[in-house]
Amino acid sequence: MRVHPRRKDFVEFFGVNWKLWIGFGTAALWSLAAAALLWNWKDIDAVLAVVFAVPFGWAFGIILAPYPEELRKFQKWSSGIFGLFSGATLVKLYEWFDKLSDSQRELLLQQAILRRLAIGVATFLITTIVVFIARNYAQAEGE
Repeated sequence: MRVHPRRKDFVEFFGVNWKLWIGFGTAALWSLAAAALLWNWKDIDAVLAVVFAVPFGWAFGIILAPYPEELRKFQKWSSGIFGLFSGATLVKLYEWFDKLSDSQRELLLQQAILRRLAIGVATFLITTIVVFIARNYAQAEGE
């Protein structure tokens, strides 16, 4: 089978594992976009949302794609910790949101609050995906 010369150059330049490059490129583009948004907004609380989202996303990416030695440890801890936090957290959030008055709910739906939440969630997801891809495909490359 004949390989297109440009595809061959692409594979030689980026290596066999192009998924890593796409993951890191996405992270770099998101970082630039987030930095531009944060600079434009001049909102310290949005910066705080990003600062907290990165380590939580990183940790969640590690949990989703553990190395073999980490997997054994995670299996011991995961059932108890996940059950405790997921059930208790959801119940408490529901109770807290249910107790809010209408004026307090309107306060939560302000543009600044939604913007901070959106950039924090987006940063969390991008970080999680990049760490997941890097750990899975770098791990597969090394094996």
